[in-house]
Amino acid sequence: MSRSKLPISKARPPVIVRFTSDLRDLIERLRSELKSVFHDFRTGRCGKAVQKITLKLFRRWLEIQLLPGVEDTAQFLTHLVRKYKDVAVATNEAIRGLEPLRIEDEKVRQVIRDLFVVKRKGGAVKSKAYQFTWKIYDRYVGLFCIQSAHIIVGRLLMYYVGVDKGAWKPITFKVPIRRHLDFYWTVRKQFSELLPAIYHLNELDWIYIPDTVRQALSRQEVQVLNDIEDRLDRLIANVIYILSGYNYSNVDTDVWKMVYQRSLPKDEIRRLGFVPTPDEIVSLILDLVGYKEDVEGLCEKTILDPAYGSGTFLVEALIRLLDHLKRDMPCHRRRPREPGWAWKKRLLEKILNSIYGIDIHPFATFLTLLNLMFHIIDYYAHVRRHYPDFSLKFNIVTYDALAEKPQIFRLKPTANAREKEAIERMKIYARICDTQFDFVVGNPPWGTVLKGKLGPLGDDELRRRYAEQFKGTATGKYDIFVLFIHKGLDWLKPGGRLGMITQIMYVDKNYGRGIRAKIRRDANVLFFIDLQEFGDIIFPGFTNYPAITILERRKKGIKQGKVRVVRVRRA
Repeated sequence: MSRSKLPISKARPPVIVRFTSDLRDLIERLRSELKSVFHDFRTGRCGKAVQKITLKLFRRWLEIQLLPGVEDTAQFLTHLVRKYKDVAVATNEAIRGLEPLRIEDEKVRQVIRDLFVVKRKGGAVKSKAYQFTWKIYDRYVGLFCIQSAHIIVGRLLMYYVGVDKGAWKPITFKVPIRRHLDFYWTVRKQFSELLPAIYHLNELDWIYIPDTVRQALSRQEVQVLNDIEDRLDRLIANVIYILSGYNYSNVDTDVWKMVYQRSLPKDEIRRLGFVPTPDEIVSLILDLVGYKEDVEGLCEKTILDPAYGSGTFLVEALIRLLDHLKRDMPCHRRRPREPGWAWKKRLLEKILNSIYGIDIHPFATFLTLLNLMFHIIDYYAHVRRHYPDFSLKFNIVTYDALAEKPQIFRLKPTANAREKEAIERMKIYARICDTQFDFVVGNPPWGTVLKGKLGPLGDDELRRRYAEQFKGTATGKYDIFVLFIHKGLDWLKPGGRLGMITQIMYVDKNYGRGIRAKIRRDANVLFFIDLQEFGDIIFPGFTNYPAITILERRKKGIKQGKVRVVRVRRA
């Protein structure tokens, strides 16, 4: 006998509260178990092959976070302990060098003290440094695991929403599956072509162990892996039971916004590793660049966020675009005798061809796509009833927006799923590199995360690459956001507009001379809003002095007009 499902709708706020509470609970329980699994995998309990995959993906994830790897940090600490006789001197050097990690000073002091004890006893400093360094990275292991938990719950949630909306049929099995974990991996695989950005394998799928690896494990390693997967299976079974107990057929954009804000409030977004942009700032920037729902032809314009993070700019842009499409305008009006489903397909294609985004982090892509998908699921369900093979191929990609256009190479027949996914990412990014946009907006990375001896801009090779690629802009002790302004301007069509919130220092610091010269050469400044007195409110927890810059890429013959400068002060 099937159980009755709780319908989620605007008319039933208590159900929304219960549902969001269930989501948070499921994610937290998964996070806790995944952290235990990560320890088992990385310490080799399931064999060296599993250990190698786990450490490789974690290192890649750290690189994406613009953070040094565990081995790099351990090597750095080993060097300090061997170089200095004084604990205090070594500690101060370590704290400065590890600034990108934003770790509590006391934790660094303790590791240095422990390593000096090992040194005095004549022990192996290098191996102990690697062991102790994992204590420093405990926060990031937790972050890695909670993002992985969000991926699992989000994929299953998207599946059940699509089933209830009629976007796709439920998965059926001819032979009953042995594990709920197998059901999860089946969902991921079957929907990877339909919704690739959500279901393709990425760095957070570290619990996925390919059959080729399993077959090479010893009997004891297989037993340990089976025990671990049995624990995971019980949790996945609970996720499936809870999520399948709700009816999502009446979930619209308003309901999803309530769910999203309750299940992922700003403090949780920060805990997930993002610096969220306040909604008011996002709305102001979109207004100032002219991305408004009442603009004729908005659905024929393109907008790019080259560092979308949790997706705030792109989601607000989509909401405005959807409002625009509801208005009776020639640019998207239904044609005479055009069937409703054909019109919806045309509108959906306009949406997919309008919104573009890049972020180096796979979890940012997942979170953004999940949010965008919930806003257009009704369009999609309507279209798929007539076009079953219609896939939602967003122009949203996990890639380094500062990278040059990649060269696409032919895959070997033996390429695995992760290698195939990497090539697909390269293709999308290459296509974006060849596109010019009407709008470029965002809140690019900035500040202390990039500093320190082990920060990304401490990498001499990377600095040389940026100096060559961004000639004149990547000079001195620059902040990386100036490179995003540089590339954002290059991405604009003549007459296109850029709107970004960055740090104000590029206006008068020496490192800003290059980007100031590029702006004078290529753009007109439309607005400059000084918000530095409100940095603690806009981006709490960080020392920052923000400003909003609105630029228009100059057309031939058009000279700089008046610049509207607004300096916002505390009352």
